[in-house]
Amino acid sequence: EHSEALSGAATVAGAISTVTMIMGQVVSFVRETVRQLIADLVGKLIAWVMEEVFSLGFGTPVVVAQASAAIAKWGKKIGELLKKLTDTIRKVSPLLSKLV
Repeated sequence: EHSEALSGAATVAGAISTVTMIMGQVVSFVRETVRQLIADLVGKLIAWVMEEVFSLGFGTPVVVAQASAAIAKWGKKIGELLKKLTDTIRKVSPLLSKLV
């Protein structure tokens, strides 16, 4: 009986370990994607600031419009990624509880 109980506990521990590793990889993927999106946005903002400097201020309305649109677009993408991540974690949590 003890052997079977330990074998079952080992199987459950292995399953929990696998789920935890997979979730860690999902979180890492989302973190890297968000970091890349932010870096891309910062690069664009710097380019637009340089355009503004070289246009002597005449391009301000265009640059502000471009920057606002880009920030909204990137914010929406990041928000969607984070929502998908939290939804995934919510779906996996009950499964882990059942394993335990």
